[in-house]
Amino acid sequence: MGGRGRSGTAQWEAWAGEAFVDGPNVVAGGLVPVLASRAMDVGVYAEPNVWVEHILDVPLRNGF
Repeated sequence: MGGRGRSGTAQWEAWAGEAFVDGPNVVAGGLVPVLASRAMDVGVYAEPNVWVEHILDVPLRNGF
């Protein structure tokens, strides 16, 4: 998966192999649940945008 996805509930159910309920639905391999609304026929998957800083204890070459 990755990042974001928006599709009809039938497509999400086919991909996940299970029926979705209104509200959050846990999917295998997902970092966050898919939020579904059967009345609006939509499921939305949105991973949070997380930035990580790594401090390296090695000398840089050519400024990189």
